[in-house]
Amino acid sequence: MTFIDHDTVKAYDLLGWDREGLVPGVEIAIKDSEKIGHTLHVNVFELDSEEFEELEAIANQEHDFKSFIRYLRTHNLPHIYNHPFWFAIGDRPNLWAVPELIKQFPVVEYNVQDLTEKNLITETLARKYGKGVAATTDSHTGGMGAVYTLAKGETFREFLITSKREGRIL
Repeated sequence: MTFIDHDTVKAYDLLGWDREGLVPGVEIAIKDSEKIGHTLHVNVFELDSEEFEELEAIANQEHDFKSFIRYLRTHNLPHIYNHPFWFAIGDRPNLWAVPELIKQFPVVEYNVQDLTEKNLITETLARKYGKGVAATTDSHTGGMGAVYTLAKGETFREFLITSKREGRIL
């Protein structure tokens, strides 16, 4: 089980980082105005509090996507590109960057709360580039446990590896 919140890991500070069956995760927003032009949301899993602080510094101080993705790869942290066609208010969406960004991730999100057309484009690009697709709820309900996603796999990494290898929605 994992609890994902935007730019905070307070749930793990309260519950404990090493609870059996709990996969620490967070959705981190990063805006690289120079190279991308808009905000990205990235789910990161199996991290610890120190890794979270380091990723937050890269996202909020350096605003450098390449450093951010390099950190994820160097630390072997599972990650997902969330809702590729979502853009923050005030962003200047760079639609041409989205396919290139998808290439940088092992898995992209099919957000069942989002418009079907956006999801179909995301799924098409994921298949084109051999990326996995994870169906999520990303509900923004504010109620912990009110919405959840069930996935196949004995372990969290197995779920992500299977998703990427089979290029299918789980």
